[in-house]
Amino acid sequence: MRYNTEQLEAINHTDGPALIIAGPGSGKTSVLTARIRHLILNKGVMPEQILVITFSKAAAIEMQTRFNNLCKDNFYPVNFGTFHSVFFHILQNEYHYTAKNIISLKQKRNTILCILRNLNIVQYAECELLDNLINAISYYKNTNCKII
Repeated sequence: MRYNTEQLEAINHTDGPALIIAGPGSGKTSVLTARIRHLILNKGVMPEQILVITFSKAAAIEMQTRFNNLCKDNFYPVNFGTFHSVFFHILQNEYHYTAKNIISLKQKRNTILCILRNLNIVQYAECELLDNLINAISYYKNTNCKII
């Protein structure tokens, strides 16, 4: 494949992380897979130390397939996955969590709805209120803000 100047810059960038923003069909996956190959073959990065995270399972599979095709007969154990699968594996391997230890979005919504009903704040499921509360809880958890 032929790459343009910007794509080659992204492929050859090795000093820290790189942010690649481009529209659909512009060659992002090709650039990322070529960059991974470049890091392994030319910069001595161990394949098992590379983690590629995407938003969807389909994108992770597509990227891994294209990477394997790019490398032809050589197998490099690069880790591909989604945000959810990668973080679940971290929880599973480092903290011995299972799917039973992690509350689902449905369980979270039902728990908050039950609390609201017990406090006589809501009679019926009000999706916007529930979503706002879940988002607020996540915000405070992720920013370590103190609620006063």
